[in-house]
Amino acid sequence: MKVLLVGDLRLESGGPKSVMTTLKEKFDQTKKIKFLLRDTRSKNRIEYDLSDVDVIHFHEIWNFRIIKLISLAERHGIPYLFTFHGVLNSWSLKRHKLLKLIFLSFFKKKLFLNASAFHFLNQNEYNEASLLGFNLKNKSFILPNGIEIINDKEEDNPRVKKGLKLIYIGRFHPKKGLMKLIDTFKIVKKNQNSIYMDVIGPDSNYKKIFQKEILNNSLQNYITLKDPIYEFKKKRNAIKLSDFFILPSFDEADSMAIKESLSAGTPVIITKECKFYDVEENKIGFHINHNSKEIYETLMKIMKIKNIKKEYKKNCINFSEENFEINKLANKYFENLTEMAAGVKYSDNWQ
Repeated sequence: MKVLLVGDLRLESGGPKSVMTTLKEKFDQTKKIKFLLRDTRSKNRIEYDLSDVDVIHFHEIWNFRIIKLISLAERHGIPYLFTFHGVLNSWSLKRHKLLKLIFLSFFKKKLFLNASAFHFLNQNEYNEASLLGFNLKNKSFILPNGIEIINDKEEDNPRVKKGLKLIYIGRFHPKKGLMKLIDTFKIVKKNQNSIYMDVIGPDSNYKKIFQKEILNNSLQNYITLKDPIYEFKKKRNAIKLSDFFILPSFDEADSMAIKESLSAGTPVIITKECKFYDVEENKIGFHINHNSKEIYETLMKIMKIKNIKKEYKKNCINFSEENFEINKLANKYFENLTEMAAGVKYSDNWQ
């Protein structure tokens, strides 16, 4: 089977790029699917040749190049599906709301009525998309993003600094809630707590705003900005050197960064909007809200628990293996694509 993956393949695009390349790498090993990649943000002309393509899988929606490819797919009778990566969640739709609603209304037939399938990352994402009024029944399946689980037995490297070490890896975007951490670290500084944070991500205008806030509040000794890490082993090592991954996000679809952290044995401090609802029950992390003072109180609570990372590490790795190990999820994905290509959905995978 030949599948065309279409989406934003820039390194700074985050989750969608990571998902597409992980899928390709995984199935290149099994030979079950031959994946082709098309970058919608390429400055060069996109190659629109669809020879021998069985299925097109879109990982983006707000792009006129997508519409052109859909028209070609319809002309050639090629089934296509979408993974929305949370862009139809209510929080995301509020940004540039009018333009997005016009786009959805104008291209409703191509995006929803003629599509063969919709892939949602969790039940919450499916529920929010259903509120738009489009008929998604019998065409949707829910499947979380998968990652490669590395079963390394080596101990975490010792750190130079003592205290609580946090890490954030991802894009600089208002959605991520990073500004709430500025106010949290103002309290940390005032009380001279040994809490430190590395913030790792690509350059952007919002990163400059965040950096300015660090300087204006003299937080350089507590918050360190670092360049993005794209190489898997280096990123994993940075995560393992930290006590907790932190993400005070206002909305996530299915964060790859959270999964990468848990699979490395590093527990998480996240909001419930990250859609990981059972972190405290499974002892893989803590929930926070968007109140800076309460975030600080959670950090102080964590500091009082002796050897907390060592206690939580095994839980994190086990949770990763049970819930998003890519080999388990890839089989279901392959089954769904096979049914799409055949034009018959006979399994119980569909909503």
